[in-house]
Parts: sequence; C-alpha cells; structure tokens
Amino acid sequence: MAKETKAQRQAREYAEKFADWALFSAEYPTRFAALMYEMVSNPEFSVTKLDAETYEFRYDYESVVLKTTAPANPVWEVQYDMERVEGFLRYANAEKEEAQRRANVRTAALAKLNSEERTLLGL
Repeated sequence: MAKETKAQRQAREYAEKFADWALFSAEYPTRFAALMYEMVSNPEFSVTKLDAETYEFRYDYESVVLKTTAPANPVWEVQYDMERVEGFLRYANAEKEEAQRRANVRTAALAKLNSEERTLLGL
C-alpha cells in the first residue's frame, strides 16, 4: 500500500468532517424540535424568540443561541452549542431523578418508624 500524501490526507480528513457535518445537519431539525419541546415544557428553562428563526435557550445563568436550521457549511460552534443545550437537559433531568430517589428513600425510611420513634424524632 502506497503512503498517503499530505494533500490526500487533507482531502480525506475534509471528506470525513463534511460527512460528519452532513449527518449533524440531517439530524438538526429533529434535535432542535426535541430541545424546544423539552425546554418549553420545563419551568427551569427559558426560551426566548430573538427573530424569525433564532432562539435563545437559558438555564442557570447560561445562555445559548440556536437557529431553527443548521448552516449549510460546517460551523462546529453550532454543533457544540446544540450539545451544550442537550447537556443542560440531561443535567436537569438527572437532578430531578436524584431528588425523586432521595424523596423515595426518605419516605421508605419514615414508613419503617413506629409511633414511639416518630415522637422521639419530633415527626
């Protein structure tokens, strides 16, 4: 097998990056719609419409601006911003699940106490 030249390597890397971008662009509308639904239905988040196709997503002092459609040319900041907003959602959902788990553990622990133990604990 012949050694790959610098130009061939650069062309191959560009083709791979463009293929990755094409996949991201194809998934973008679905991912954007899912983000909108999750963010709007969750009171911890704020979504502001800036213009006809630009929205600002806010969570816990952080904000990200996304357009409804992905750019035609690769702009990796758009992919990074999309993943940041999805990370906000994962983090918020994990916090909710942890709070629910703690509440369930507390309820189960309190159910095991008899009336004398409750009185002693002031419950």
